[in-house]
Amino acid sequence: EHIEKLTGGDYKNLSDFMVYYKEYLSELYESDLLSKVSDKIAEAILANATVYSYPNEQYLYYYQSNVSYMTLQAEKLGMSYEAYMTATGENEETLRATAEKSVLEDMVIYYILEAEGKSYTDDEYNKALDYYVEYYNGYGYNYDRASIEAMFEYYYYPGYLRYQLNRERVIQIVFDSANIVEA
Repeated sequence: EHIEKLTGGDYKNLSDFMVYYKEYLSELYESDLLSKVSDKIAEAILANATVYSYPNEQYLYYYQSNVSYMTLQAEKLGMSYEAYMTATGENEETLRATAEKSVLEDMVIYYILEAEGKSYTDDEYNKALDYYVEYYNGYGYNYDRASIEAMFEYYYYPGYLRYQLNRERVIQIVFDSANIVEA
């Protein structure tokens, strides 16, 4: 009776509740573990990737985005581009390396999803958008799908949300196939 009251009638006895709770704790543990190792998984994937050539158009997009960002930051601080670059320790070499890394990440994500046959469908993407709409509107905002996409594009870049969802899917694919041992 006590379990039934506590769970709003979802569970009628202690043994059913214990089965549920064990599964719940297992999912919680796995989610926590995934969160702890996701950056390490991403680093390992990139470290083991071999690139024979970078798509020039994509590379130029990221490089120009980096230059534009640095220029904007310099202007905000009333500095010249060169002075800002010196102050931040950035230079042409680091900007090019950052652009190459961004292209590499895009390529790795694309090819893993392609190889696994697990690319996001438009329907899945729209469900993810619906999740964000519900999430933010739960805090009193009045967003729709288009405004969510616009927000992510404004704060990050066009296509960022789709990229992030794809990245998370790749991390999950690798996590599910990994043999993770805690020290």
